[in-house]
Amino acid sequence: MSSPIISPRLTRLLEILLASDQPVRVDDLASSLGSSRRTVFRELESIDKLLEPYGLRLASIPRKGIALAGDDRDRDIFAQSLRTNATFQRNKHERGVCLLIELLNAAGIQKLAYYADILKVSEATVSNDFDDIEPVLAEHGISLVRKPGLGVTIEGDESAIRITLISQLIEFSLFDGTYAQRFGYPSMEIEQHIREVWEHAFAPSMNWMTSESEEMMRIFLMVTVDRLLNGHQLATEGPIVKGFSRPLAELVADELEAYFPIIFSQRERNALAFQLTTSRSKQRDPVKIGEAGPDLKLQSIVFQMIERFDHTNSPRLKLDEMLVQGLTLHLWAALPRLEQRMYLPDPLEGKLAELYPDVYEKTREAVSVLEEQRHVVIPDSEISFIAAHFCASLANVEEQDSRKRVLRTGVVCAAGVGVSYMIASQMRKRYRGELEIVICDWNDCPSWNSCDILVSSVPLENTDWPVVQVNALLTDEDYRKIREAISTYAFSPRRSRSVTIGGGLSIPTKLDEMISLLQHAKGLLDNFKAVSVDSDCTVEDLAKFAGYRFGAQPTSGNTIYLDLMKREAISTQVVPELKIVLLHARTKGVELPVLSLLLPQSGTFIQSELQGAKSCLLALVPEKSPNGIQKIIGMLSGSLIDDPQFLLAVQQGDKAVVLEHLESAIMEYLDTYCKEKIKPKE
Repeated sequence: MSSPIISPRLTRLLEILLASDQPVRVDDLASSLGSSRRTVFRELESIDKLLEPYGLRLASIPRKGIALAGDDRDRDIFAQSLRTNATFQRNKHERGVCLLIELLNAAGIQKLAYYADILKVSEATVSNDFDDIEPVLAEHGISLVRKPGLGVTIEGDESAIRITLISQLIEFSLFDGTYAQRFGYPSMEIEQHIREVWEHAFAPSMNWMTSESEEMMRIFLMVTVDRLLNGHQLATEGPIVKGFSRPLAELVADELEAYFPIIFSQRERNALAFQLTTSRSKQRDPVKIGEAGPDLKLQSIVFQMIERFDHTNSPRLKLDEMLVQGLTLHLWAALPRLEQRMYLPDPLEGKLAELYPDVYEKTREAVSVLEEQRHVVIPDSEISFIAAHFCASLANVEEQDSRKRVLRTGVVCAAGVGVSYMIASQMRKRYRGELEIVICDWNDCPSWNSCDILVSSVPLENTDWPVVQVNALLTDEDYRKIREAISTYAFSPRRSRSVTIGGGLSIPTKLDEMISLLQHAKGLLDNFKAVSVDSDCTVEDLAKFAGYRFGAQPTSGNTIYLDLMKREAISTQVVPELKIVLLHARTKGVELPVLSLLLPQSGTFIQSELQGAKSCLLALVPEKSPNGIQKIIGMLSGSLIDDPQFLLAVQQGDKAVVLEHLESAIMEYLDTYCKEKIKPKE
């Protein structure tokens, strides 16, 4: 029986209950944990699901306390599982984060033994860990107070404590799972309720935020609600905020007051409004209400940054309106956050510095203007955000200077879906303005002739067109080969093409095509499933299962299996970098398209050939299906690269999120189809 991930505090609470053959009073549990009765009850709220697989249950004995009910053998099995709980197999950094969170939420002074017991390490180790986290506390104006013979505590105001908690959690915003599971903070109830109320009440008003800012905002709300539930109020007044964030803060505060037994004072509401102003926007002009906005002084700083970035090219860069406005809006939101030392994680995970080292180093020089004039520390993650603006501007300048023609580039995949869209998505980001990228069917060689060059993840031997063979996730070497192809062919005359134009089809024929497309699209939605499979599966096992489960006829299973394995023989569909398997094929074994998530029961496939994949995205396309179905499935595959939240949903088997993306891809394609195909003759 596998051990679930549970918090250190809950683990300690369970150990106390296991060690006692009598009911334990809630006050005694709270005292042992150094917490309140409310905290104990909160930890115990979700315990039934944890105990159920072991045949145990939580029993409340009137006037006596709480006990674990069950026979001795079941208690022993559960105790062994608790001792091997993966929560405590952490590296030093994660253990330090856990210690910091426990310290900031502790009720008064606690001995080293208290923290050592929670983290399952020695007191000497805890003492060393305190040495490591002391500078982190000092950064936020919090003092670590060691009292010989008594223990350890902190001194700092409520605002500093909250900011420190937020900064610790946001660092792990890209990991798999919940904060409650990983650190025991906040409670699972608070985390789940915040995410629910965000989705149902706040999402329409917050859709202008980037995904990183949305997560920081959710963490801010989790910490705020937890502190208010435990009676901790802000003691000092922050800066008064006006403009778009004020009515938005009122909306959020009112909704949370209806959801939790808490009161948002004006001081709390103002802090909430201030936090909203620090959120990054994914649009150039996210909110058009209120009078708040970047000032001329901030724009002056941007011009100085551009000057320091590249003195020679600065006159041209300053004329790039998108660069100037983009950087100004970014700094308007970022500077208040940076002044509080609240740093967003880098969604590019440092790769921008690797791919564009010159731009990154010039950006590092440019941000020194901020450090000198605003006296803020600029972390590497923020440099990446700012460098992205410069990268885009330099690409525009390069495109304007270039006299080479745009190359029509066909991306080819053995199954016509999936990997080709992933490759195309990566190329569009890198070669915008240089390549016109189209998806070509593996089985439709004539369509290749409309292209200048071909890019494929597998060898193409039946064509005399230039071919660049690459990996599904493009490497530096792949980008180098594509760049060489651009340099070779972009300045040469365009080769003659044989282009097929469908505009001459009659209206009845076009409508027949559309009816077929709609029927297959509906089948794609109707057939979508998330199915549990054995974690010990191989690729061959998954292919056999797909045939058995989704075959149109009793004899179709073997057809599907053979088609999937034929595709796998050409090039593996395991993508270890994304921790997923893309099992795609065109096959006679289905009459309508199939899209399904095959999810390992333990959360991860254990066979070495699947390289730690967390799920399998299965796509089966009928041989005579409309081309649009392949494009719709391909658009989803491209989202695995473009949308981290979609990738996470596929990894975790979140059926609702994947279905939402599928519906969106269908609607987007149908909109394009109608505009391009069903239109009157000019």
